[in-house]
Amino acid sequence: MAKDNLKEESNIVALKPKSRRKAKPATIFLLIFLIVILWMGYIFRNATATSRGYELNTLQTNLKKINEENTYLHLEIAHLKSPERIQEIATKKLGMVLPDKFFFANDKNN
Repeated sequence: MAKDNLKEESNIVALKPKSRRKAKPATIFLLIFLIVILWMGYIFRNATATSRGYELNTLQTNLKKINEENTYLHLEIAHLKSPERIQEIATKKLGMVLPDKFFFANDKNN
């Protein structure tokens, strides 16, 4: 049997292993460089998005405060324009008196 195995082994043509092409160092460097550039772009994009999110949140908070102040100022304007308040200041602080009669002029030409 050992002789048979020996004959079979001698009849088998020795196959050369497939030669692998070795990657050139420049190709490897270029691939690593591209991966690093893509990774940096991804990090930059996420950092920018996070920064914009914080900025948006700050702007929304400021807008809410400004709208509340605007509402308060409109109420204050309405209070300051009220005829009762103006009449009170005129009579008490400025010493004015209400006339007995009111006359309205009509400027329409018929």
